[in-house]
Order: sequence, then C-alpha cells, then structure tokens
Amino acid sequence: MGDLNSVGTYLNPLLDYLQNGFDRVNAAQGLAIALIAVILMRKWVQWPSVAFAATFVHAIVDAALPIIAGQSAVKLPPIMEPIYWQYLAALYVGYLIVIAMFFAVKRVGLGFMPAKSAPAPAEGKKK
Repeated sequence: MGDLNSVGTYLNPLLDYLQNGFDRVNAAQGLAIALIAVILMRKWVQWPSVAFAATFVHAIVDAALPIIAGQSAVKLPPIMEPIYWQYLAALYVGYLIVIAMFFAVKRVGLGFMPAKSAPAPAEGKKK
C-alpha cells in the first residue's frame, strides 16, 4: 500500500498540471480557438503543431483583447518572467487535450458518413 501512495505523490502534480491546462482552455476563447484549429486540422500527425499554433493565437488574443476593448494601450507580454512561460506551457497542454478530444469526435463523426465513390474510369475507344 505504501507503493501506491508514493505513485500518487508523483502523479498528483502531473494531474494537477493537466487539469490546470484544461481549465485555461475550457473557456469561450479557448474553445473557439480549439474548434477553429480542429476544423483546419486534417491528420493526427498535425496535432502537436496545431496545438502550438492555437497556443500562439491564444497569447496574441490575450494581448489584443484589452486594446480592442479600449481598456489598455499596447502592452507586451511579460516574456522575461518564468510564470508567463509556465502559463503558455499549461495552455499548450490544455490545447493538446481539447484538440485531441474535438478531433477524435470529428474523425468518428466523419467515419459514419458514407464515403464518396470515385467515378468509374472511362474506357478507351475500341477499334
């Protein structure tokens, strides 16, 4: 039983980090970005790069929203602070989770649609 507790000691911070990332994306802004990313995503191999692009777009929107709303002047993100990079890393993990879930639903949903049949090749003229 002691082994199980020590495994939990190591897994709990990881699970908390995954939960934190998911919670950051699980809002209107994050879900909208993830949905657009999934629409653009065609194959599973694109998953990490699409999640990275979604994280980048999220950071840009975070910086631009106060400007668009007229609440703030142009302000650069605090890229020299480690907490900002931890925030972006948590966002990336959250986008990995959400985009994977959305893309899986997309693939399963498209799997039930009948495939378009290709037209039969035209036969050459016989002499």
